[in-house]
Amino acid sequence: MTRDRIGARLLSAWRGRALWRRLSRSHQLDAGAYALLMIEDDAELNELALRHVEDLVHDRRAAGVVVLTDRAEVARSARDGGPHDSHVLGVVELSARQVDDLLALAELYTFSVRLLVVSWRRPYGADLRTAVGVHGVTVEDVLCLCMLMIRSWPAQAALDG
Repeated sequence: MTRDRIGARLLSAWRGRALWRRLSRSHQLDAGAYALLMIEDDAELNELALRHVEDLVHDRRAAGVVVLTDRAEVARSARDGGPHDSHVLGVVELSARQVDDLLALAELYTFSVRLLVVSWRRPYGADLRTAVGVHGVTVEDVLCLCMLMIRSWPAQAALDG
């Protein structure tokens, strides 16, 4: 990575920090709420993530979640209701640059346990899809264990090993 690229990523992370501070204040993220950054075009993954919002809230004893996204269809699904509706405290539509800024900050260091990224590859570059199908691991298992980090998730594949 060149010096210019490193500088650009640091500047992006700085903007991400400012954005996170604004989001934290406006949505009480330091008072028990979690932010769910949903950036994938994968409809199945997004639907599963919204379906497991209630599990996340109960597992973490959270006040609720704020959905952050740059995808209009994700924002629409999060707002339209369903079983997750009572736990979604808000939906914030971000620009692609704002998403990249938050991810640059997350790649730099773990700045908050309250940001959960629903993505196959971001923020660290490993493709979590490669785990699907191995020893019976499902998309739902990867989502709940690796992305949402639901500690009480009863992953059957993990139990069967």
